[in-house]
Amino acid sequence: MRTLAVVVALVGLSVSPGHAAKYFYPNASDFQCLLNGAHTEGHNVYVFHKNPRLQKRALKILASQKPNKHYPIGTILQLFPFEATVKVGKRFNPEADGWMFCTFTPTKDGTTNLHCGKSEIVNALNHVSCQGCHGAAAKFDFVCDNPEHACGSLGVSQTIIETLQHGDPRCAQQP
Repeated sequence: MRTLAVVVALVGLSVSPGHAAKYFYPNASDFQCLLNGAHTEGHNVYVFHKNPRLQKRALKILASQKPNKHYPIGTILQLFPFEATVKVGKRFNPEADGWMFCTFTPTKDGTTNLHCGKSEIVNALNHVSCQGCHGAAAKFDFVCDNPEHACGSLGVSQTIIETLQHGDPRCAQQP
């Protein structure tokens, strides 16, 4: 009975209705057509959150570009269809303020080959640790969507970014 009470308490802490979750661990189905995410004018990143109120908050943080603002747990930020950053919760990765870095393969049938972690996850374009580059933007909650955040360059043009975004094969199933 005691074990059941502990499990109920832990589940209640993580997913209580009306309360912010303490952790969010993504699965492949959480990564959908990139273009279905919310987008803020002047930014390349697409924002996902299962809670519309928290998605709106994440968009506001992205648009403001103010330092020392923290994205809500459960926020997924994607620049490319094959990788994302996910706000899991501080205890998961305190060195990156709770962000998880994920790479995967987008296909017309969904997302496959999901690999998520911390500093061991590398960017597919420059083969550098995602966490290593994002560390330069620590005062912007590790989000590299502005040259002023001092993150390393991915070495691709705006045209290539947009071509990759609009080439997301998961979007092919869209009506």
